Amino acid sequence: MGVTASDYDEDGFVDIAKTNFSDDVPNLYHNNGDGTFTDRVYEAGLGAHTQYLGWGIQFLDADNDGRKDIVMVNGHVYPEVERGPLNYKYHQPRLFYWNAGGGKFKDMSNSAGPGISEPWASRGLAVGDLANDGSLEVVINNLDTRPSLLKNFGTRKNWLMVRCVGTKSNRDAVGARVYVYVGDRRISGEIQTGASFLSQNDPRVHVGLGDETSYGRIEVQWPGKQREVFPGGKANQIVILTEDTGSPAAPAKPTTGSRR
Repeated sequence: MGVTASDYDEDGFVDIAKTNFSDDVPNLYHNNGDGTFTDRVYEAGLGAHTQYLGWGIQFLDADNDGRKDIVMVNGHVYPEVERGPLNYKYHQPRLFYWNAGGGKFKDMSNSAGPGISEPWASRGLAVGDLANDGSLEVVINNLDTRPSLLKNFGTRKNWLMVRCVGTKSNRDAVGARVYVYVGDRRISGEIQTGASFLSQNDPRVHVGLGDETSYGRIEVQWPGKQREVFPGGKANQIVILTEDTGSPAAPAKPTTGSRR
């Protein structure tokens, strides 16, 4: 149905999450780093809701703690399904899973506000910082009615927004990997095109910095595999990085485990 890709446990390898039809669970394909994936939907805490029919899905850091959370939107295919004997609902609530670390997620759907708990027939889901204030908004396309714009009014920590501009590679730097080094952590992001379900996210990489008020450096692996290093700076700003204006980076070392 819908799909999103990101390194949710920051072990250096991009993982995949996707939604499915009702009477099924979503999938959380953990990248084993050797060309194989393992579905960890149950171990991660994402396998409790089989009654929903999922569509858009996206990794995002909702509270800027440096960990990637998950939002899913749902809705059945046919309004007539409610006339059947199985108690299916056409309009269904959304789901919000907070990344608790260690490969585990906590279901916060019932306490995340009416934008999550109210039922809709939702399809597309896109994420971006519409106000340029470090807080990500979620835009959802709903059938036969207005779209939804979800704004996070909860507690948020420090942040960084990184925009990459390609010169040798494509101008929008699609496919570039961004690594922000803050304290003893490395937090990653990737510039992607289409994602979720028929949706396009903000092309900038949003990074939650937690309680850190500055970051050490940024490394960018451009689509042509060239790696560059850019200097650190203060938190809570939008940084524009242009290809060929940084310093050459040392070759990346093989990653053997999570750095969180």
